[in-house]
Amino acid sequence: MASIRLSVKVIVNALAALIATSINGCCYMFPPCEVDEQLVGVDMTKTPSVSDQVIEGCYSALVERVFGDENERQLILRAEALPSTIGPQWQSQSRTSSFGYAFPDALTDEALAFYASRIRSFQTGEGDLPCRASVYYRARVIPQEGSSSGDPGNRKTVRLEIAHDEIRGPTAASGIVAWREVDFDATGEVVDVRGDGEATEAIS
Repeated sequence: MASIRLSVKVIVNALAALIATSINGCCYMFPPCEVDEQLVGVDMTKTPSVSDQVIEGCYSALVERVFGDENERQLILRAEALPSTIGPQWQSQSRTSSFGYAFPDALTDEALAFYASRIRSFQTGEGDLPCRASVYYRARVIPQEGSSSGDPGNRKTVRLEIAHDEIRGPTAASGIVAWREVDFDATGEVVDVRGDGEATEAIS
């Protein structure tokens, strides 16, 4: 009888610990969460509002812009600043992530700032904390051989890519992947924007 009571007590204590860790935002299938001392940097008064940075830990961020010179850097910033080509805002008016965060219609600087700020809020203990969360952003300039008409020139394409994911349990995870490509002609004028409205979501 004593052994049965002991077993029941052990089970009850284990369940209580599991509930407590779930409430505290941790997951029993994952090691305890440790947050890097360095917080994700987001400053909406500057350009870019989210600078290049690498933050490790449970709530991580990688922001990387690859360019050859100041002109290419400016092309990246211009591609990030272009408004959505399919709606009035960068975020979708008809789609929401299963975890409640905004779903992007366009990968802009505002979109990047949203996901980076979300990671920062987790780092500072705000809201319903997931077990793990990350944002990965990369922008780069892709030189083109020439224009669509075959004329040689300095046409360049800026490609922006972002991936954001949140894990809230062994069978509860959600993530989005979005991209944008902006073509500039030799004078720096925008000639084409692709990828808006093409974001995808993975759910488990």
